[in-house]
Parts: sequence; C-alpha cells; structure tokens
Amino acid sequence: MQFLHPELLYALFLLLIPILVHLFRLRKFQKEYFTNVKFLKKISSETRKSSQLKKWLILISRLLMLTAIIIAFAQPYLPAQGSNAAVTRKLIYLDNSQSMQLRGPKGELLASSVQSLLENIPENDKLSLITNDKEYFNLSTSELRKELSELDYSPGSLNFEEIKLKAGNYFKNKNSAKNELILISDFQQNINVPTQQDSSAINISFIPLKPVKPENISIDSAFVQNKNTEGIEIKLLLKSNTEIEDPVSVSLYNNEDLLTKNTADFNEENEAETIFNLKREALSNAYFEIEDNGLIYDNLLYFSLNQNPQIQVSVISDSSADFLQRIFTEPEFSFHNFSLQQLDYKVLSSSNLIVLNEIPEINSALSQNLKQFYKNGTVICLIPAQKAQPNSYNLFLKELNAPVYGEETEREQLITGISFEHPLFNSVFEKQISNFDYPKVQSFYRVSRNQNAALSLQDGSPFLLQRDQLFMFAAALNSENSNFKQSPLIVPSFYNMGLAALKSPKLYYQINDRDQIDIPVSIGQDEVLSLKSEESSVIPQQQLFPDKVQIFTNAIETPGNYRVMYGKSDLGKLSFNEKRTESKLVYTHPESLKNIRNFESIDKYFENAKASGQTKPLWKWFVIFALFFMSLEMLLLKFFK
Repeated sequence: MQFLHPELLYALFLLLIPILVHLFRLRKFQKEYFTNVKFLKKISSETRKSSQLKKWLILISRLLMLTAIIIAFAQPYLPAQGSNAAVTRKLIYLDNSQSMQLRGPKGELLASSVQSLLENIPENDKLSLITNDKEYFNLSTSELRKELSELDYSPGSLNFEEIKLKAGNYFKNKNSAKNELILISDFQQNINVPTQQDSSAINISFIPLKPVKPENISIDSAFVQNKNTEGIEIKLLLKSNTEIEDPVSVSLYNNEDLLTKNTADFNEENEAETIFNLKREALSNAYFEIEDNGLIYDNLLYFSLNQNPQIQVSVISDSSADFLQRIFTEPEFSFHNFSLQQLDYKVLSSSNLIVLNEIPEINSALSQNLKQFYKNGTVICLIPAQKAQPNSYNLFLKELNAPVYGEETEREQLITGISFEHPLFNSVFEKQISNFDYPKVQSFYRVSRNQNAALSLQDGSPFLLQRDQLFMFAAALNSENSNFKQSPLIVPSFYNMGLAALKSPKLYYQINDRDQIDIPVSIGQDEVLSLKSEESSVIPQQQLFPDKVQIFTNAIETPGNYRVMYGKSDLGKLSFNEKRTESKLVYTHPESLKNIRNFESIDKYFENAKASGQTKPLWKWFVIFALFFMSLEMLLLKFFK
C-alpha cells in the first residue's frame, strides 16, 4: 500500500495525546462518608475491574477511529499491476478553429472544452497540449489555466496528418511505455480523418464535440463585376448550409459609417448574391456585414478600393500599332509608341508592359536592355514579323530561358484552342464555348515548347503562350496574315496582359496565402514598407525593384484593413480575410470509423482513464473503518456497564 499524501501520516503522533490522558488519570476523586460500607467492599472490587476494561476498550476504539481518519486523508492506494502500471504519456489536441464558436450543450464548444479540461486534470499532473497555432508542453494545471484563459480562435486549422506528425515529434524523445494522443474537435471534414487507423505506437482517442444548432450563413466572396470611369460594380456571394427562406440583409460600411444596404435571396443551392454600385473612389476602411446566429468570423468581409496608378505601356513597332492604342486607353493606361530607330530607354525602363510589335529583329543593345527590364519585373510581349529570321528573336529568348521559334510555316490555321483556366481568360467567359467564330492565320512559327498556352491553333501548336513575365505570339497580327484584330479575343488578351503587368491590389486577400503585390514606389536599400491596421503592424517579406516594391502577404495573421506605409506616407490599402473553409459545417463522424476509440465527452474520457488507470484507491475503506470504530465507541459508552 502506498500513499498519495504521505506527509499527512505525521498526524499519527497526535494519538499520543489520548493515551497520555488515559494513563495519567487526570480526573480527581472526592470522598463521600457513608454510615456502613462493609457490605459494599465486595461490590466495589468487582466494579473497579469492569470500569478499567471499559476504559481500555473505549481508548482502543478512539485510537483506531482517529488512525483510520488520518490514513483516509493521506489517500492510500494499491499500485497497479501489469500493463496498467506502465507510464502513459498524453498529448491533447484542442481544436480552436473558427467553427468551435458554435454553442454546444454547455456553451461555446471551445470555452466549454477548456473548462472541462481544467476540471478533470489532476492538480499534481503535468499536461502537454497543442492547438492549431500554439503548443503547451509539460505545464501544471495552474500554468495551463493561465495560458488557456487567453486562448483565441485560430484563422487556420491542422489536418489529421499534421496533428499526427506533431504528436510523433513530441513522443520521439520521450521514454514512456504508452503514448496517447487525444483529439478534441468538432471534426469538420477538412480535418481529413482516414476511415481506418493503421497500426501505430501512438494510441489515438477521439472526443467529438457536437453543436446544438449547426446552422450558418457566411459572406463567401466578393469580386469586381464591372468598372468604368464613373463607378464600379461589386458582386457579393453568400452561402448557407441550410435552407433560408427570408432575404438576408447585407450592409456596407466605411469605418463606422453605413454607406448602403442591400438584401439577398437564397436559391435552391443555398446561395445568394447581391450587387453594390460604388463610386470610383478610395475607401479607407470598408467592409460588408451580415447578421447571423451561427459563426461570427464569416459575417464580415473586409475589402479595399485604391486609386490605381496608370499602367505604363510602351510599344516598339515598325508597323501600325493603332489596334493597341485603342485597347490601352486612359485613364487606366499611359500609352507610348516608338519605332526601332527612335527608342527612349528612359521611358522603356519605367514601363510596366513592353510590346515588340512585328519588329524584324532584336539587336544586341535592345536585347540587353530588355533583359534588364525583364529582370526588374517588366512584362514583355513579343509579336513576330512575317518573313523574319527568327535567330535574333531566339538569341534574346534563350537569355530568358524561354521557348524559341522554329521555321515559319505557311499554312492556314484556325485559332481554336482557348484555355479558359489561363489568367488572361479565366474571368472573361461565363462558361466554356464551342460554337465560337474562330479567327485564323495564314502563316505561323512553330514554338519549341507548348507550355502554359493561352490560345492554340487547330493542330495543337501554341498561338499565344506565357513564360513567367513573357508573352509570345506564334504569328504576325497584321491584316494580311491574320484576322485576329477583328476577333473578340484580342481585347481580353491584351487588356488582361496590361493588367497583369502591374499586380494591382485585389479587393482582398486571404490569410496564410502567399500573394505578391506590386507597390509603385522607389525606396532606399535600407528602407522597408510596413502594413498597419488598428490592432497590429507587420513588416512583410519584400523585394526591391527600381520603380516598385514587391511585397508578399503570407505574414498576415489577423483579418482587417491594412495601410501600406512608407515611413509616415500612406501608399494605399490592403484587406485580408480568413478562408471560409470552416463555414461549411460538414462533419466527420468518428464513431463510424474503424479501430478508433471514441468518447462522448471530455468528462467520460477522464472517468475511463481513472477507472483503468494506474492505481486502486483505498481511502473510502478507511472512512468506513472510522465510522465503524466511532459507532463501536458509542455502543461501549451506552451499553457496557
């Protein structure tokens, strides 16, 4: 037998007190005179012997009662035998994703889980726990209570393999006979739990949490549907995981000011959309908002509208470039046209897009400058000339590690292949088309590699392809060789090419995605741009170019509207939102999976762990013994004469 609190056994020394009281007989006797005591002598002798026995029995019962009480407080137990005696090291995964905001039987799923953990963890135990964004190893209950009281919801979530990998790294250097991973989550399908567990050195237990009402409406996405010099149309898409009969109100705010309010009706697919018409002006802190009884995080969608700078387009051409001038118009574009003999390299160096329109060759001076411009982030579009010798093109293309031109083929070909997923066309067509009035070419050049082709000829060879910042046509676009200028494809091809030349900020970006954004500003080598919101400030990863700074957005962890700051100068706004993967509320049911231990609640898990744990407690037996000896003492006092 062992004791959980052996220090309390020192209280057994207190048993000396009743023993000393009994031995020293502190009670004083008083003489009483009686007329004749002769007949009492025999009775007095017998009574004295009976009284001594009674006192000894009462003393022993009291000592045994006090001993049982003291031992009960010391919490005796019998050590477990066999497999139950092995040391079990536990690691708990507590899901703190946004879907844990829903209410369960005892309140919000995350808050009630934290409370249950703190109530069930023994005070003298050390616990290791991980969440989607934090790790707590070997903390006492008091330390863990402080940490979990500040636990917030995470914008991302781990899948099952990532959780298992973290557990494997944790248990790797730990000397324990049994390792156990306990997962506490609502188990949405994006956790990707396998249908059957493989044999592993880690025992896995699942505690699925179930919300009372898994219903939710979310603002799914927003995008610019149309824009012109006067205004801009933004389409907002809403989704629900249940049928919604009544229209949902959507509000548009800038700071705390309500700009406008629309309603959205849900269709049979539980989707709704509404359109906001805005003036073409910058908004400092804009967001859409709905009211919903489900999740909170997806009721807001932050977005930004900035005054975009003009995109600088330069065309080097020995033939007419009027069709390009009609596409690259103000105020979005600033158009410059040069002949091969009259180049302004200062203007070219500040251009975002350079179009080489049917020039017969690329001389060495132009090639070296173009190579430097390309290295600095300038987009280059090459339209070959007819009857040209492609060698000068190819020398330049090889410098860029790009595909090269072969010999010119004089055969009529239709332009029939449209890559609807290519960035030039992914937002042009509402659906894929097959009855298109295809343009054609009379002659074309074969291209060595058919990679990332936006448009293809009917024989499968590329007509327009992209290699990083380089766009290449396979044929001249003049009227004698092609009717591509009269095709509806020409405007989106060049217009989106121009927009791609300057990576202007979108309405918003998603947290944890690695997007790159061009900020048109020149800064010193030792200077940086920062992103500031009302709550935080971040210095993102960035790359300097002569006329711009390219920033990467994967360092943002908190949703909101951010100002792009250069010192004290405000260069524009960027908005970030959390991904809507947690809004679907489509759950996995672990109880239907094979070879997996499931528990109804955290309380049930710890009850099971204690029942099959390492010890057999004995304190209840000693309480029973104490009650028995106390009852025995009372009987002795009342009935023993």
